[in-house]
Amino acid sequence: MVAITATSSATLSLQSMLNRTRVEQARREAEQSEANAQNLRAQANEEERKAQQGQDKVRTLTAQARQDDTTYASALQIGGSIQPAINRQRPLTGRILNIAA
Repeated sequence: MVAITATSSATLSLQSMLNRTRVEQARREAEQSEANAQNLRAQANEEERKAQQGQDKVRTLTAQARQDDTTYASALQIGGSIQPAINRQRPLTGRILNIAA
């Protein structure tokens, strides 16, 4: 009878150790999954920030383009033409100067 008790006690102890090992392994896997999830959240936040910056740039460039279109249309309505800024500063004379001599 003593031999049966010793065997069942040893079996319970072995099962207990296996259960603890499984719990520890599951805990490590859960911690690793949580770390991976946090890493993915950080990556997603960074990509969302970049997307927002891109959208801001689109809005800025769209507003500039509309302003340029309005300026161009206004000049055409007045009957003039838009000249590049360089030409407005000093008209070209059509002569080439030799400045190497």
